[in-house]
Amino acid sequence: MSTRWTQRSRWLLFPLLLTGCPWLQEPDPTEPTDDPELTRAGVVMGTVVDPSGYGLGSVEVSVGDLSTTTNSQGYFVLDEVDPTERAVVRFDQDGFVSTAEIVRVRGGESTWLDEVLTPHGIVQTVDSASGGTVTTSEGASVTLPAGFAVGPNGTAWTGPVDVAVTLFDPSTDAGLASFPGEFWGTRTDSTETLLISYGFMDVSLFDPATGDRLDSASGASFDLVVPVPAAMQADAPATIPLWWFDPAAGEWLEQSTATFDGTRYTGSVPHLSIWNCDVAADRSYVVGRVVDCDGGGDPVMGARVTVKGQRGWTSGETSTPSDGTFRIPVDSDHSCTLWPSKNGEEGEQVAFTSAGTNGEVDVGDVCLGVPPVKVTLTWNAQPQDLDSHLTAPGDPREHLYYGTDSISHAALDTDDTDGFGPEIITFYDLRDGIYRYAVHHYSGSSDMSTEGATALMIVDGVGIYRANPPAGGQGVDDVWQVWDLTVSDGQVEAVTPLNTIVRSTGSTDMDAFDP
Repeated sequence: MSTRWTQRSRWLLFPLLLTGCPWLQEPDPTEPTDDPELTRAGVVMGTVVDPSGYGLGSVEVSVGDLSTTTNSQGYFVLDEVDPTERAVVRFDQDGFVSTAEIVRVRGGESTWLDEVLTPHGIVQTVDSASGGTVTTSEGASVTLPAGFAVGPNGTAWTGPVDVAVTLFDPSTDAGLASFPGEFWGTRTDSTETLLISYGFMDVSLFDPATGDRLDSASGASFDLVVPVPAAMQADAPATIPLWWFDPAAGEWLEQSTATFDGTRYTGSVPHLSIWNCDVAADRSYVVGRVVDCDGGGDPVMGARVTVKGQRGWTSGETSTPSDGTFRIPVDSDHSCTLWPSKNGEEGEQVAFTSAGTNGEVDVGDVCLGVPPVKVTLTWNAQPQDLDSHLTAPGDPREHLYYGTDSISHAALDTDDTDGFGPEIITFYDLRDGIYRYAVHHYSGSSDMSTEGATALMIVDGVGIYRANPPAGGQGVDDVWQVWDLTVSDGQVEAVTPLNTIVRSTGSTDMDAFDP
């Protein structure tokens, strides 16, 4: 459990902006706010890394018609996401297997995702006119019939095709982290079930000349071989359903079957996608409540709760309600581990044994330290480099920016220098006094006023403040003074919008950055 959080009141009052705003009140996304800067939309943000944990830049992240790309360190922010019970967040990058996450988006709350993208396992060129077989080093394979591919317009593809085949191991953390969507699927009879994976693989087709994605031909049949991890072979059933992932709906759908020969499953499928060898789990439930133990034990709204089982699955709650409670379906009669997270911070881990079928285990209160404030900055391709600056109470005052990326109670999580952002600042504690958040135009053409700069300030338990720079920006060395935050008795007492452009200021000139 984190120990860097200070005591906070159950109520956060904003006398200059809000009156009587209870910390536990869940905002109505259809109801206007008293403050035009306090948005009722949601934010989806986080990081994208490869299986070794290296941040991936230029990954396209999209929810419906909204899209952005990760910065060079793998961070992303999607602003103005409509509240919904089930949003499909897609992740696409050349040379990697596309994937998706399912999240609940709450108005005035942020949803944080740590996503893993896996590079293609093997890419082999196959003549579409004659077909062939592609086999990975692990022994996974696909056999493609003659005429197996069609072009973007649906017409037969008669030339060469790059066939990318990637095997995933659900017995490993990396394999589970790469799993698209949820371990939840729809059977052929339209009933839904928790899934236990014994292995999954992706087969994708591309035009070798352009890299454009191709589709599999309608009416074709493809033979798949999916090796089962050694640790799971003893329990593997003789036959198993095959499920494919629908990326638009973010759902696993049962469509075929495979046969086990002792080390691998073999089966035929009618199209190419990510295919998964899954059995339906006997379901029970785990219930509990996420609380801020260092903040007086208040329930945490908008927390993500992840449960990992001992065999081939994860489950979870993507956003807890205002009372912090959760009820999560799990694989019955097995050892499990549960942990909460919010805004990139993880809470305590709880080990438990799940109940028998249809039973329930109550793990009680689970501790999570929540960052009281997080600020993000995004913009367009130009200016090339905008920098976030935070000055904080102290003697002397502290200055957080690219030159000093951490201070005693806040940190610059990521600094972007090549356009778009995001830059992210996280407050880990609140000291009494006045904080100022400002943005400095460090380099690049154009100006902040005309290039779509957006600052978001996520105040836990209150909502998300959104600001855009006013007119009057001219270019390099502009400073956009955005907000002053007044903290008293360890809690935010007031947020004062500044929204002022100051000209000809260097990055260490404290006159513009200090209140």
